[in-house]
Amino acid sequence: MGSANRPRFRGRDILAVGTLGGVGSFMRWMVGVALPKAWEPAAVAFVNLAGAFGLGVLAEWVLRDRTPESARRFLWYGTGFLGGLTTFSGFSGDALQLGPRAGIGYGVFSFVAGWLALRAGRRLVARAYGQPTAERKEERR
Repeated sequence: MGSANRPRFRGRDILAVGTLGGVGSFMRWMVGVALPKAWEPAAVAFVNLAGAFGLGVLAEWVLRDRTPESARRFLWYGTGFLGGLTTFSGFSGDALQLGPRAGIGYGVFSFVAGWLALRAGRRLVARAYGQPTAERKEERR
């Protein structure tokens, strides 16, 4: 997104990112509390995949809209809520607890599945709009 499309960020943006980041973090914590301790790696993986999918949906909408308001939405919900929801520290800690072999497998799975979830979110929005984004049109050339 070019600098001409970037909104001027204000105090409400700081407040929104902080608040939504807190909401996302709280939701991640609730998922962990709701499941038995043995399921912790699965809970972190689920939350991270849901966040990656949500980020894909959000990114596709922003790429299609390309307005200062869509950039602000990405800041609030992408950086704020989804940034709070997903967790690299939890993912890393779980990989360490699983041991070298299982930890590497968990890391590879999380990365690949997260990337696929992000792509699935973008494709969902692309299908809803019935047309590819400008970014994909340029990739095809």
